[in-house]
Amino acid sequence: MAMRKEKNKKGESRKTVAVLFGGPSFEHEISVLTGVFVLNVLKRQKYDLLPVYIDAAGDFYTSPDMFDVKSFTPEGKGSFTKILFVRNTVCRFGKRLKPVARVDCAFNCCHGGWGEGGGVSALMRIYDIPLASPDAALSGVFMDKLLSKPLIAGMGIPFVRYTALEEGTFLRDEAGEMARVEGALGFPVIVKPARLGSSIGVSVARDKGELAAAARLGFAFDERLLVEEYLPDKRDINCAAYAAGGEIYVSECEEPLSKEEILSFREKYLAGGKTRKNVFPADLPEEVSAQIKRYTERLYKELHFSGMVRADYLVCGNKIYFSEMNTVPGSLSYYLFTEKFSAAGKLFSALIEEALASAARQKRAYPLPGVLSSLPAAGGKAPAP
Repeated sequence: MAMRKEKNKKGESRKTVAVLFGGPSFEHEISVLTGVFVLNVLKRQKYDLLPVYIDAAGDFYTSPDMFDVKSFTPEGKGSFTKILFVRNTVCRFGKRLKPVARVDCAFNCCHGGWGEGGGVSALMRIYDIPLASPDAALSGVFMDKLLSKPLIAGMGIPFVRYTALEEGTFLRDEAGEMARVEGALGFPVIVKPARLGSSIGVSVARDKGELAAAARLGFAFDERLLVEEYLPDKRDINCAAYAAGGEIYVSECEEPLSKEEILSFREKYLAGGKTRKNVFPADLPEEVSAQIKRYTERLYKELHFSGMVRADYLVCGNKIYFSEMNTVPGSLSYYLFTEKFSAAGKLFSALIEEALASAARQKRAYPLPGVLSSLPAAGGKAPAP
């Protein structure tokens, strides 16, 4: 892969967009599917695309083969080149580092783990690469469902009653912790790892015995668990938002249907579309739908999100409860704005252009000149205040 910029019709160098996916995460394989999807819908846009696959160990690779998802199967045997970032340039390993491409913008498709939790965002910030996805701070806060609760409370957006379980405390006093949860919330409750998505490790508990089993399952994935009041008559409702050209666009509401008590990982990804159904737009009272869209737009605007996000809610009758914010939603939620793959490419292109425009407006945090030279030498006395 040579470091050469193609020209567009105006004779200008085309922008190189790195699409990052994979990563150390329980959602690794889902991230690969999203990354390959984004690469293929962007193929017909005005960019040079650079696939950047992060393996389970955290190493970076690229290859033209990565446009085909079969390259990631044992049978596919895709030929991948190990790479690293040197500021905003991707280089491949060898006796000498050889530049592959200078990256103008990045697209984060890493579900879960530190990819969705702010790691990729932070790396791109360090490398001075504009990112068409939320920043590190917001990614980290909303990856942790317990950490995000006080923020949502401060905005006055309702959510269901909850408490937390810490693994160390639970192991020292299991009976006491179960009694505390029962006293705070009663039963049933829903137990979920604080920093996972895709319904991994999530259980419904109707009594202390089921709560103990749910806690042990959750602690297999995270040392902190979110325990929420379970609403048997709840409906899951999703709503996405993105910004482009100075405008915030909010989708209609979607209702993913489930035959189980909770929308499980199996239904989401392993059923092959045979059992999972979505109602879009969701069949909701007009005011409920409008309020969900207002909440979503407010979250996006007031918290200064970027890229595409999807807010998930619970609805009981006419009551709305915020559930969580997905900063790297599945398939980047294109389907909430368009059914066509070609339009999905234009949608992602709009996110890239917004990231490039935003980067051009941002102030850089470069060090002030002369600061280090004014400090005392090692072992010397500090100047008087």
